[in-house]
Amino acid sequence: VWAKHCSEACNVRAVRERRRTSEAHRAARRRTQWIRRSKGLPVGFPSRAVSGRIFDRDGWLCRRCGEGVVPPGAAWARDMAAVDRGVPLARGGHPTGPADRRAACAKCNSLKSDKVSA
Repeated sequence: VWAKHCSEACNVRAVRERRRTSEAHRAARRRTQWIRRSKGLPVGFPSRAVSGRIFDRDGWLCRRCGEGVVPPGAAWARDMAAVDRGVPLARGGHPTGPADRRAACAKCNSLKSDKVSA
């Protein structure tokens, strides 16, 4: 079996490092989820069904620039559809308010960051 490391010892060390890193990552994620649940905030992203209804409601157009958005797929694109919040959670937005969510292209959503949009 071909290994991507110079020796079996290096390969074993790399596997252990990946496990340690991934376990630490999972533990940090569990802590974050616990904190969000304790505050009554949602854990994770809106479901595909909820996102699809938002995109259908907005006519698959970005509500910031007006360009058409493409459905989320395997490849990242500047005009890929993303769900944007008018008032971000970081600024006190409602965690589950669907009226506050709208379709946006990935470019506009990332440029907006945590700013409140009009």
